[in-house]
Amino acid sequence: MTASTGPILIEECPDQLVTACPKSLMQSYQVVHRLVQRATNLSEHGTAIFQLTRCREIDAGGILLLMYAGNCLSRNGWQACVDGTGVAMDLVVRHLEHYLRDRKTRTDCDREEGDYLLREIESREEMVGDIAEWAHSVRQDTTASEEEVAKWKLQIGEVTANGFQHGIGGLEDARRLLLAGQSMQKENSVQLAAIDYGRSIPATIGPLADARGVEDHDGKRISFACKRKVTSKRLASNQGAGLFKLVETVKKNGGRLLILSGNGLFHVSGGRGYSRKLPADTATGPILQGTLTVLNLRI
Repeated sequence: MTASTGPILIEECPDQLVTACPKSLMQSYQVVHRLVQRATNLSEHGTAIFQLTRCREIDAGGILLLMYAGNCLSRNGWQACVDGTGVAMDLVVRHLEHYLRDRKTRTDCDREEGDYLLREIESREEMVGDIAEWAHSVRQDTTASEEEVAKWKLQIGEVTANGFQHGIGGLEDARRLLLAGQSMQKENSVQLAAIDYGRSIPATIGPLADARGVEDHDGKRISFACKRKVTSKRLASNQGAGLFKLVETVKKNGGRLLILSGNGLFHVSGGRGYSRKLPADTATGPILQGTLTVLNLRI
């Protein structure tokens, strides 16, 4: 870490930064947002540090929330850092090392069983390869069947391809999509999380939602975007099936899907979908400028 002449802010992270359910997702969001908010309230710029020594568990969604907070801090002129010791810090270091490496030199990065390490995707071609790599890690580190993994790979590929096609989540504006995941053999589950920093789903789907009389409620607009044949229609070839099929797969699997975007949260659990409208922060803008998707599937 380079020396800083400005103020130093430290956020002591709790014992978990996880995103397995709506409650834990929003608790983790509040932790990382608190440091962004503190930095925004100061006129000077300096160094903002997430202290992870107390944190015993962090999942892929938690990694992406740290990256999002770091991006917000950087845009505001702050240097964002992580510090600490322990299992969670070690995992964060593995993710960051993989992320910062050139693609051609990542093969010798430290990886433990279950790791699907952080990477940035800038094109549909990269997306295809990275989703295939995730599928390979799931087959390698779990007892998931070939049929299950092939289906998940297809559905996830459709959703991310749709993003590059017509900007659900604003991918053409965001210039990047971050992916991370993990396989949890003991829990018989796998997780894949993705985030972009572009236009949110409620903003992207807004004109169509207005035309269909959907309430001005970000959670319900995300839910609307997940319905069959609903699309922003930026390309004639787009059929509006990707999110719908993914939701159906999660329902049948008994897993969970969480989508945090703008000031809304949509989640699928227990075979049902739920939507929430979240209170906006007038000082720092929408809850999430972009879209975070966390997919948790049972094996």
